[in-house]
Amino acid sequence: MKTVKIIGCGGYGGLGLIGLLLRHPGVKLATLVASAETGKPICALYPHLAGFCDLPVFPPDAPEVQDGEWEDWEI
Repeated sequence: MKTVKIIGCGGYGGLGLIGLLLRHPGVKLATLVASAETGKPICALYPHLAGFCDLPVFPPDAPEVQDGEWEDWEI
């Protein structure tokens, strides 16, 4: 299973990516990052995600975002 961090989760593309990855059996959403609307769960911003994705949205400079666990990037 791949662990995923979405940068820019509050935009149209990021929101679509959240929806796609929530249904993917080989992916676990770990961190959501945005420059605005931080400090709240993503479902508070987009109520249709309630019960599916309750992860908090972090600013880019948050310690939780800078975890250093992302050496295995595949593109």
